[in-house]
This record gives sequence, C-alpha cells and structure tokens, in this order.
Amino acid sequence: MKKTSFLIIACMAMISCSNTYKVKNITLENKADSLSYALGYGNGDYLANSVYQKKVTKDDVKEMTDAIDKGYSDAEKKQYEEAGYNIGAFIAYNGQKGINSNPRWRVNQKIMLQAFTNGLYNDTTIMDRSVADAFLRSKVQASHPEEGEPLKPIKGSVVTKVKPVVLKSELDSINYAFGYLNGTDVYNHILSAPDINRDEAISGVLANLEEGLKHPTLHFQEMMMFTNFGKQLKQMEANNTLLDIEGIKLKYPVFRQGFVNGMWGDTTNINSERAGKYINTAMQAAQEEKAAKQAALDKEEAADRIAAEEAFLAENAKRNDIVVTESGLQYKVVRQGKGPRPTANDRVTVHYHGTLMDGTVFDSSVERKQPATFGVTQVIPGWVEVLQLMPVGSKYKVYIPYELGYNSRRAGKIPPFSMLIFDIELIDIVKPEAEKE
Repeated sequence: MKKTSFLIIACMAMISCSNTYKVKNITLENKADSLSYALGYGNGDYLANSVYQKKVTKDDVKEMTDAIDKGYSDAEKKQYEEAGYNIGAFIAYNGQKGINSNPRWRVNQKIMLQAFTNGLYNDTTIMDRSVADAFLRSKVQASHPEEGEPLKPIKGSVVTKVKPVVLKSELDSINYAFGYLNGTDVYNHILSAPDINRDEAISGVLANLEEGLKHPTLHFQEMMMFTNFGKQLKQMEANNTLLDIEGIKLKYPVFRQGFVNGMWGDTTNINSERAGKYINTAMQAAQEEKAAKQAALDKEEAADRIAAEEAFLAENAKRNDIVVTESGLQYKVVRQGKGPRPTANDRVTVHYHGTLMDGTVFDSSVERKQPATFGVTQVIPGWVEVLQLMPVGSKYKVYIPYELGYNSRRAGKIPPFSMLIFDIELIDIVKPEAEKE
C-alpha cells in the first residue's frame, strides 16, 4: 500500500508540474489536501491582488509559480549556489528597469559581470569595497527619480578570471561599483568561511550566476520571497508538520495547483476568505490540542504537588478565621477597611506579596516598594473575585486554588497548576482624573 500511495503522489506531481499554469479543478480528499490547497490559494490570491492588482497574465503566473518550484526543488542547494543565482536574477532585473530603478542608468553587463568576478576574488586594482560603497551611495543620493523607458542593457557574459576594466564614464563606474559590491558581499559572507573549498564555491557561484541571468523579472523582491517560501514548504514537508500542525504533511502538487488557481482568481474549490478561515480554524484547533496534551503532561508531573496543595486548602478551610467562597477561593481578613468596594469597571491601586506554598516569592510590589494600579478585571479570576469583596483600606491574606489562578499556564516562576498565596492591601479606587495627574 505504501508503494502504491507513493506512485500516486509522484504521478500527481508530474501532472501538476508538467501541465502548466492553468486553472484546474481538483478533488480534495482529506485534511492534508484541503490545507495544502487553501495555503496555496491564499498566497496566489494575495499576490494577484497586492502585486498585480488583479491584472494577471500567463507570464506572471508562470514566473511566480516557477519561483516557488525553484525554492522547493533547490532547498538542498548550497548557499553559494543560491547566492549566484539570486545575484544573476538581480542583475537581469536591473537590466529591465535600470540600476536602482533609474532608467537612465543602463546596465552594462560586460563591466558589471567582470566587476562581480573581481569582487569574488577581492581584487582591489580598480577600487576596494569602501570606495565602491561610498561612490555608489553618493550617486544614488544625488540622483532624482526619473521616468521614461529604460535604456536597453548592454549584454555580457559571465567571466571566470580577474581582469582590469577601463572605466570611460561615470555610468561605467556605477556599473563597476554595483557588480563589485555584489561580488565582495559573496566573498565576505560566504567565500571567507574557514571550511569552504573556495575554488569549488566560486565555480558554483558563477555557474548559477549565469542561470540567474536567464530569468529576468519585473518583480524581483516578490520572486525572491516566493522562492524562499518554496524552501519553507520543502522544510514543512520534511518535518511532516504543515503550518505547525503535527502529522499533516504538505501535498505540494495540491498546494501548487491552489496557488495557480488563486493567482487566476478561480473560486471553484474555495475563495480567499474561506481559505483564510479554514487555515486559521485548523491552526487554532491544532494549538488547542497541543496545549491540552502539554497540560495533561504538566498535571501528571505535578500530581504530588497538586495533592499536597489540595490537602493544605482542605485543612485551611477548617480554620475559624478563613472565609471560603462558593468558587473555592479562601481568604483571611487581616484588616477590614471602611471605604467603598470596587466594581468590575473600576481601576484600583494595591500593594501585594505573592508566594507559592513552599514560600517562593514570585511577585511583590511590597519588595519593589511601588504599589501597582490596574483594572479589576485585568488580573487572574481569584483576584477579580476578592478585590470586589474588599473595602478600600482592607488587607486580606488570600489562598487561590490553581483553577482561579493561572491554571495550566506557566507564568514566570509560577509552575502550571499552582496554588497561590497573596497578601493584598487595597489602597484606593483610582479615578480617571487622578491617573492623568
């Protein structure tokens, strides 16, 4: 059965990836299919609306789908190979728009590619990195936004050896600085690693640089973003956790078709609103299930402490000076004030000292020597209840069962399922005018 299942998935992948970039209605047979499709559709729809303003062409769909495919299939590529491809694509992108999107700054690939190789070898014959950086920054800052059709780039080829370049104009220097800075970036951040085979890495950079030059785009940032997204998808697939939902594996062919359909705006299977709601509901349910499992483990580990705290509360409730409310909250009146009692809508100023049953202090305004002010309902349930029982000027010692405290949550020094003991002094009910002062 496992072998058959694999063959079915493989066939789906071939059909989806060979077919193209057309709308296709597919059957979603299980949760993994539905989540994969919804994730793809939502991203495709977002791209179509935010980047292309709903004016999507076949070339647009192909470009972005290919970007995801590339990230997914090249997830194991070496860092220097990725860098080479990305820089090649970036040079091609600038060739269509002008360097730094300035249509007057024509790309001269002959100069730029030679400068890139010179930078790869950290050659400083013409300029070093600091000079190139200062020069290019000054030109960018001094330039003004220009309109018009970009000048057609001067084509060049990837070069493998360091060579001097004669720079005859300011634009030549801009091209050289641009290429050189990209080359030195790779040199500094990748080629200088102590364990790298530099000759092999440089060959890999240049081979992939050439490949990147063949893929010009008008949406470079989006293409890089979705290439990285493709890598993330591959990682999700490897971890068997789609959207952090354990046990749900990404179905990449289904995701891919969802992405294509989303870019085209096809709503046969789902629309963007339903896709978003479906994903959010599934993720929330998974998080709740994960939290419930963790809470069960924490409660099991804390069983002896919980039993000891419950025994303490049972004995404490028998004391004559202890008041036990219907919720299970226990308190002792140390001093009864004569002021008004706060309501759920009020804000109060209090002093407090909080400990665990073993005496561990986890929070204390008394030790900080600074009273705290907050809304009556902005605290744990045990506090909400007892504050509304206390007249201003009162001081109570309060015993809060874990159900009225942080329950299964961990809060700083407070372990999950902990009974809390507080000394609380209600100083005042704060009026809005007093807080402003």
